[in-house]
Amino acid sequence: SIRRFLRPVCYQNLPDALLPADMA
Repeated sequence: SIRRFLRPVCYQNLPDALLPADMA
């Protein structure tokens, strides 16, 4: 999924608690 591709790029600075389980 594109979200899972973007997660390490765009969300690496956010705690996983802020992300939906779909993206965790």
